[in-house]
Amino acid sequence: MGFGFVQFWTKYDAMEAIKTMQGALLAGHSIKLKHSNRELTDDTKKKQRKTVDRLEQGDSMKLIVRNVPFQAPPSEVESLFSAFGGLKSVRVPKKVGGGGSHRGFGFVDFSTKGDAKRAFDSLVHSTHLYGRRLVLEWARGEDESVEQLREKTASRFAGAEKEHRKLKKRMEALEKDLKVIDDD
Repeated sequence: MGFGFVQFWTKYDAMEAIKTMQGALLAGHSIKLKHSNRELTDDTKKKQRKTVDRLEQGDSMKLIVRNVPFQAPPSEVESLFSAFGGLKSVRVPKKVGGGGSHRGFGFVDFSTKGDAKRAFDSLVHSTHLYGRRLVLEWARGEDESVEQLREKTASRFAGAEKEHRKLKKRMEALEKDLKVIDDD
């Protein structure tokens, strides 16, 4: 015997599901449905609000697609989303030194907001690719071009390089001090 939880958008939808599915057979077993009596904590309410915020579109025409199976080529991701309208680009970042495999997520940039919304609304709840459920979100920072992203990344690495040089100088000074101590 097993159990599960289903969350509905409205109380009415939940009541209709109970009326419709109560006693139905699933794999030879009768389904028994009832309301969950769990009270939502403030943390749970915050998490749900974050989920709703994440699902709201804003002005974006770009989706981020997570949980993309590693065996799925970018062309399959493109064909899945191209059914909803014109695409500006589909980008599935590759692993660094990973022999050509991608990192399991991608970006789909649509030509219009309407196409992006239609794709999101159709695919967000239960789209599977190679047995894995795709997770869709609206991408932020849509206005950043590839050049802007490169500059941002370069500035981060430049800061890290500066820190590395400082650390290297400290290490050299410590080694010098240790050498003086060893000589004594």
